[in-house]
Amino acid sequence: MSSSHRPFHRPSRLRHEIPRSPEETRAQDLFKFTRSRLTDVPYRQPYMSDNSRLTNDSLRRQMLSTIFGWNKEIEDLIRDEISRHPAGSTSRMLLAKWLGDITEDVMAPTSEMTSADWMKLALLGMSGNSQQSQLGRAYIPKLLETGDIHTAVTMLIGYADYNDAIEIYISHKRYMEALILTCLFYPAVWERQEQIIKKWGEWLVQHGQQQLAIRW
Repeated sequence: MSSSHRPFHRPSRLRHEIPRSPEETRAQDLFKFTRSRLTDVPYRQPYMSDNSRLTNDSLRRQMLSTIFGWNKEIEDLIRDEISRHPAGSTSRMLLAKWLGDITEDVMAPTSEMTSADWMKLALLGMSGNSQQSQLGRAYIPKLLETGDIHTAVTMLIGYADYNDAIEIYISHKRYMEALILTCLFYPAVWERQEQIIKKWGEWLVQHGQQQLAIRW
């Protein structure tokens, strides 16, 4: 792997900021529709059976097809997920920030927004000057303590701290989100994507979902 990718393995300052209880299982599901589609993907020959002649780009595309049943790029998968969430919803705002598609339409407040939604909207905007950035970064550990993983990760994306964002998902065993994020910001680093897939598969087996894991 080239030296440009070595920072990827730098220990994250935030990966140990894990909620104190398993209440995170009730947390918002940012990829609810993508997740529900996993079990409907028809079985194919596992993509890792013969990958010696494939490029990293081909491996990523084949993996997206095998695991997610998705034959386009990862940005399109995220946009598909965005389109299935209600206008003005927190999930829609967060995912739009992942892609940098912060339009007035996506970020327009609605009458259904709670005080927590307004807080997230304000935090997501803290990526301009250095003073705002420092204030936003100081709030990230608090978000992790309360289990608001997605907002914390999305703020890190806004600061271009992609590795820390991925490491947070991995440490919270949110492997699907970690994989999607890795495909988005490190599409050519197949080794890292493969590591996450293996961890995800092991987690599925441990939680009685072997029927899903063996398909990969």
